Amino acid sequence: MYMRVLITPGEGEISSSLRGGLSGHSVVLAPTVGIDPESAPSLLADGFEAIVVRAFSETSEDETGDPIKALDRVTRGLYDLLIAAEAANVQRCVYLSSLRLMTDYPEHFAVTEGWQPLPPSDNPALLGCHLGELIVREFARERHFEVLILRIGHPIVPGGRSRLDGDLGGAEICTEDVVSLVDAALTVAVTEPCTVVHAQSPLGKGRFSMRRASELLGFPRRSPS
Repeated sequence: MYMRVLITPGEGEISSSLRGGLSGHSVVLAPTVGIDPESAPSLLADGFEAIVVRAFSETSEDETGDPIKALDRVTRGLYDLLIAAEAANVQRCVYLSSLRLMTDYPEHFAVTEGWQPLPPSDNPALLGCHLGELIVREFARERHFEVLILRIGHPIVPGGRSRLDGDLGGAEICTEDVVSLVDAALTVAVTEPCTVVHAQSPLGKGRFSMRRASELLGFPRRSPS
């Protein structure tokens, strides 16, 4: 199904990969200030069926700059973006979260999507990532639109699976697989207002179960790389 998709923020390896990889859709990248309360309505004015919101920076472990502004970006700014999305009749939001929210559990625990995230209070990027999940969940609960939260692996490696060396902790993901996940999440039929999915690239023994990713999104697909 063809969709017009807004991706925000538009800078970075993931957003660039999504623009090139989601060839079955019309993809628009928002500017760096994409999640901004003043720019949100104009960003959505042209009509979009879906938005993809990236909740973190793939270039560093911690958000750079002012931590208060970082939290504001994914709380007040995200809220205003979703309000504008509702007004523009957006049907689906794909929220790219991170499996780093789950890594404080012991590695031998079988952590699934039903477990409570453990965001570190001293990491504004991950704390904001978690708060953003709560915000999109609330919009889904009120049934403004459908929400899929994709908690994707870490670190994020540019390219395909051939770029992974299998010695990065068992939860790494390549950008090719991120594109595959988002592509499936945009159009998959869902029965719940909000669905959470864990996914890392399939390389050796992954740290987190991908049963839901397999059953719902058909992930992992065979990589051409």
